[in-house]
This record gives sequence, structure tokens and C-alpha cells, in this order.
Amino acid sequence: MGLACIVGGVVAHFGSTFIKSGVVIFITAFCHNLLGYIFGWIIGMFTNMTEAKKRTISIEVGMQNAGLATVLATKHFALLPEAAIISAVSCVWHSVSGTILANIFVLKDKILKS
Repeated sequence: MGLACIVGGVVAHFGSTFIKSGVVIFITAFCHNLLGYIFGWIIGMFTNMTEAKKRTISIEVGMQNAGLATVLATKHFALLPEAAIISAVSCVWHSVSGTILANIFVLKDKILKS
């Protein structure tokens, strides 16, 4: 609920900037998130972690605290509204993509058990 209020407030306040830069903002959030998942997995692989730990590190690194980033960007980069908007979009996207990745892991386990 709190996250929805933060994201909604930022998008409402900087909506016109979001409309102008929407595609670039989403591509940036997508790439940042995807690289986090990949690097988290690679770190787990290089440190010989179990499958469960590699998955956990991958999701944890990929889903960085975008809510905190939104608040910090709004406070410290008031002249750059794109900084707050990218963080707000990331909040939503990270939640969606993290759920998708977790479900992919579950489906992979189901397929391997069959």
C-alpha cells in the first residue's frame, strides 16, 4: 500500500515528464533489472552456491530497493524529475519481473521432476 502511494505520487507529480520519456524510462528499468538478475546468478555460480541460493541471490540483486530510490531521488534530485520517475517505474517493474522469474524457477522444478 505504501509503495503504491509513493509510485502514484511521483507519477502524478511528474506525469508530463513520464509521458515524454516513458519508453526510455521503461527500457532503462528493464535493463537494470535484467542485469541484476543475471549478475546475481553469476555471483552465485562463481561462489559455488546451491541452486536455491543462486535463485535467491539472483532475485535479491535484481529487485533492488526501488522504493527507497524513489524517495531519495525526489529529495536529492528535485531538478531531475526523470530520476524519481525511473525509480517509481522500477518499483512496479521489479515486482512484476521478480514474480515472473520466481514462477519460471517453479516451472523449471516441475518440468525436471516430471
